[in-house]
Amino acid sequence: NVNKLPEALISAMAYWSMKNLNSKADDGYEDKNVDAIVDVINKNTDSRAKRKTHFKTIKEKWKLTDCNSLKKEVV
Repeated sequence: NVNKLPEALISAMAYWSMKNLNSKADDGYEDKNVDAIVDVINKNTDSRAKRKTHFKTIKEKWKLTDCNSLKKEVV
């Protein structure tokens, strides 16, 4: 029942895994990276701007750009 939080989270995680969205998410923190994921999840959505705003809030609150495991190695 995806109307309940535990099941909804499991469903979302399975979808991300099935669509290999982690690799797209690992590409960066910019709007183009959000767009790459939205293009898979719901390409024709009218909520792109809201999704980018929500991601920006999460990025700042969770300090994603400070996370060493998310930083790409420069070769």
